[in-house]
Amino acid sequence: MPTIVADDELLTTTAFNRLDHIRQMQFRVQRLAQNMLEKKDTVDGGERLVVPWDVQEHSVTTQHVTGYEAVDMTFSPVMNMGNDTWFFAIRPVAWSWVDRAKNSGKHKVMDLVEKRVTNTEKALLVQLEQQWLQANVAAMSDLNSLNGFDTSNGFFEELAVGSQTNTVHSVAKSTYSSLPGFQNQRFDMAGAYSTNGLIGARSVSWDVEELTDDPTDIALYSSRAGELNYLRTVQGQERYTSDERDGAKLGVQIAGRRSIRVPSMPNAGAVTGTSDQEWTHLWLDHAVVKFKGFNGLVMDMTPFAPVGGGQQVSAAFFRVAGQTAIHHFGTSGVAFGGDTY
Repeated sequence: MPTIVADDELLTTTAFNRLDHIRQMQFRVQRLAQNMLEKKDTVDGGERLVVPWDVQEHSVTTQHVTGYEAVDMTFSPVMNMGNDTWFFAIRPVAWSWVDRAKNSGKHKVMDLVEKRVTNTEKALLVQLEQQWLQANVAAMSDLNSLNGFDTSNGFFEELAVGSQTNTVHSVAKSTYSSLPGFQNQRFDMAGAYSTNGLIGARSVSWDVEELTDDPTDIALYSSRAGELNYLRTVQGQERYTSDERDGAKLGVQIAGRRSIRVPSMPNAGAVTGTSDQEWTHLWLDHAVVKFKGFNGLVMDMTPFAPVGGGQQVSAAFFRVAGQTAIHHFGTSGVAFGGDTY
């Protein structure tokens, strides 16, 4: 069979079509990363990310008895602005003249391109989820992480409400520690899910919902051990429910919210790798924790084009540009130390 010379336009068309049908055995489904990207906000650019926080009351109340009392006309600005730098990352997909020669036939050429596109996009999603949860991806260190246990600028901390001190968007959380929206919820299960699991899940769930008018965007993510420990805890009570039950049912609902199993929950960091500090459940309010993505630069892929420089190689590039932002801490929370029953 003669060699098929696939031009860059054909490779690009095939690659773009493949992005709609991504499946890969090497990688797990990155559910948190997919939700973050699906619920992203789009920005048009700017030198820095600016995050406005409502942190101060504008005026004060004056009580009147006769009606002639002077009104207190003291006013304060309402907003304080957090700010941050942007995150940029790029990952190539390449195709050389040797690849063209070895992969004779149109279908072989296209199949190899599809596999490489699939592999590259999946690998990027893995890294994004790991950085958001574990904060350990060196090539993505500029991307803000949710993990404030292992980093001093992550969003969610293990310290009690009112004691959290991480610096987020250039503002220390301790500056407004008395404001309920400036401290994340947390519960220490202390290495005993059988004792503390249910009360921990109910406590954090109640606390995050108490601070929002609309809890519909709050998602619950759990470690595998967390889901299994929950099922082990409640299994004896399931016989008393009116719904039909399956002894091996995998779907898990905790504190009224469907649990989403995540394999990348932090459990090996400087803090989360110590005794009973791993993340077991994460309540994440996607309405206020957002990836702010540059317009046209969120997991997009450029067309294939010659690399040049004396190399007979064509390459396309996956690009991600933006930053993780948080507008309210109080409607998200972590229950940790519950991977042990």
